[in-house]
Amino acid sequence: MPLLIRTSLLAAIVALALGLLAVAAADDPTDTLALSAGTNAVTWSGAEPYAISNFEGTPVTRIHRWDAVRQKWLSHAIGQDDATLPELHLLPRVQYLLLSDAKHELTIPNPLTDINPLARLRFPAVPEDPPRFEAWWPNEDSPLEDLVVLRGEDERLSVEAWVAGGEGEVSVWWMIDGRVNHAGLASDDVDLLPGKHDDGKLFAVDESGYVAVVRLPRVVRLPKLELPEMVYGVTAHLGRGDALWSLWGPLDHDWYTAEMLLAALEMIAHAGIELVRFGLNWDHLERIPDQINQDVIRLYERLFQAVTERGLEVMPIVYNGTPKSVSGCDLWEYADVWQLCHTHPALDVKDVQEWGRTATALFPEIRYWQVGNEPNLGIFWTGMDSWLFTEHLKSISLGIWYENPDAVIISAGICCAGGSSNARRIEGGEFVEQLYEAGFGPYHDVNAIHYPRNYQASKFLDRYLATMRRYGDGDKPLWATEMGNPWENNAERQGSQIVEELAWLTERPEVRAAFIYNFWDHGTRESPPNSGLVLREDDDGFAPKASYWA
Repeated sequence: MPLLIRTSLLAAIVALALGLLAVAAADDPTDTLALSAGTNAVTWSGAEPYAISNFEGTPVTRIHRWDAVRQKWLSHAIGQDDATLPELHLLPRVQYLLLSDAKHELTIPNPLTDINPLARLRFPAVPEDPPRFEAWWPNEDSPLEDLVVLRGEDERLSVEAWVAGGEGEVSVWWMIDGRVNHAGLASDDVDLLPGKHDDGKLFAVDESGYVAVVRLPRVVRLPKLELPEMVYGVTAHLGRGDALWSLWGPLDHDWYTAEMLLAALEMIAHAGIELVRFGLNWDHLERIPDQINQDVIRLYERLFQAVTERGLEVMPIVYNGTPKSVSGCDLWEYADVWQLCHTHPALDVKDVQEWGRTATALFPEIRYWQVGNEPNLGIFWTGMDSWLFTEHLKSISLGIWYENPDAVIISAGICCAGGSSNARRIEGGEFVEQLYEAGFGPYHDVNAIHYPRNYQASKFLDRYLATMRRYGDGDKPLWATEMGNPWENNAERQGSQIVEELAWLTERPEVRAAFIYNFWDHGTRESPPNSGLVLREDDDGFAPKASYWA
């Protein structure tokens, strides 16, 4: 009968000490060790220490020692310089684990009989039906097979397994960070510090000493989340292609020059703004699958350096501009959709997770990452599928957290309450409830809302907060990652509305950030299209509007 066994932590070291080699017990002295690929258990039953020193050139990569008498973990050695290991001193009544990546016969330099006629090296015999894992789980709520995220200080890593075969009773134990679990059902007495933990293993040991082993998924423990009491930001669209390429050198374009981009950063800093929000375009960076555009990387690095030099931080929208190679979008088929293929979800969530890992590894200095933008609007998330967005949010968040456990994940801002849902939009409050029903709560640190006081949204904020509380997420901060009234024609009225909304938001303790939309009108004095705090004055800079001074 298969055994359902939850892990514990002292006996796992015993499991590790018993190893994985399937070699029959040998009564006669021998001068070779027949290694298998995997973990090989060696018991030295001689009366004196014995040295093995010819590991050079073998596939052995690591040696562990376990004192079976004192029940004490002694040490382990890691191969250096192409798996060259230091000399191994076999001690009486000490078990050894030799980890090898291939089968090999390790020659003993001196005959064992020269030391003690009774000395021998032993291996556990192979049972007729060796133990094997039929199924196992790192955590019941693990979203993907290859990564477990522990979010809170009290959240524990638990492992359970179905095992079949083996002689007699089969025990299951697991090890992580070189230590084993002995604490019982749903706990991990191993102190998993914040960060990545990649070397976990799960062992099944039968009474004959035969061991089956599988590798645990990667584990990352997130540190305690600490955020400012209030953050002020602005959406500035600095990730536009023309803005970025202006950093490369003089170009013939209509939107940005390098001088204008730097002037924008100066004005943003002067206004007391701390975070700059813009899109980190996936399509720009990885237009060809698995090939990162190094020229674009250098441009972003220059941009981030310019931001940092002015005391600012960036908050890129990381799921932005999906490459056609991962979305399968046909440009002509969707020619009637604004932004064309850039709003289409990737077909495989593994691509999404890998993009999260890639972006975070490329820019490890970035702490704040926003995943997507207004997915309840068809122009930003084709299909407006809340379940699909949740799956993609999970995947990209896991990728970011794995590469940078200190990263803060902000969910996409949900826009616009009021009115009825239709083929091009889902009412904001309804969409938030759909997201929570799909299970997106655990996979981000901060919720986001857009225009909580405008566009028929007077009750949107209260409904959003009520939904968070109903799903047990009431302690999570809420950021307004777009606010203000960007379509107000009168700059003075626009400025007063921004000031009023900032004051209104700061009275709500749940709201911890406010991002004004938008920095630049993308127009001229003669034909201002509203929306921003400044107007383009000439090719060298901007003219502040009344809303900027307000």
